[in-house]
Amino acid sequence: VPYRLLYDHNSPEYPDVILFIADATNLYRNMVLFTQAADLGIPIILCLNMMDHADKVGIIIDANKLSQSLGVPIIKTNARKSVGIAQLKKAFTEILVSSPTKYTQANVMQMAPFNELSKELGYNTEYQAFIALNVENNLRKNEKSVIAECVKEFRKTHKFDLGHLQRDDLLGRHRQIKLLLNGIVSRQPNTSYLRKQERLDRVLTCLLYTSDAADE
Repeated sequence: VPYRLLYDHNSPEYPDVILFIADATNLYRNMVLFTQAADLGIPIILCLNMMDHADKVGIIIDANKLSQSLGVPIIKTNARKSVGIAQLKKAFTEILVSSPTKYTQANVMQMAPFNELSKELGYNTEYQAFIALNVENNLRKNEKSVIAECVKEFRKTHKFDLGHLQRDDLLGRHRQIKLLLNGIVSRQPNTSYLRKQERLDRVLTCLLYTSDAADE
């Protein structure tokens, strides 16, 4: 979603819901962006895609526990075979309001009165104000006229290092995600799948050596 769409709540393009599609085989890598999306205050659905491959490699995700921890509906899917698509469509019709857990770092928000800026700009959350300080250059001219002035005044009044705030927020998210996924995501090696992979690796290795020998 372009950042500019998130600033005007009255725009017909403003999203009613966010569908966040995550790779179930590497959930941790996707979760930083998920927490940032969740902090926008827009109802959000988390879709765990590639569940077939996750099952093959022995990755186990407790979706119910994860849903309770995140405060959002979670749907497991295998898009290639249309598994879970019906449940995903149903989730869109049912989600009117969600209360996702806030991940914006409290210590970061306390360093500058983002709540004040958020109210002035008419945003749902402090994190939207936090983003405004980073992406004002990506906005259209008519949007800048209002937002840029507020941000300019905010920066004059409150002195802080934006780079340090971004770093602290990102590091804090990583720490939270590690704690969150502990006990929710586990791995139980699929020995049958691994044996098939080992046999395939041996065949490919054999073909590689055969090809090299023929070249000589």
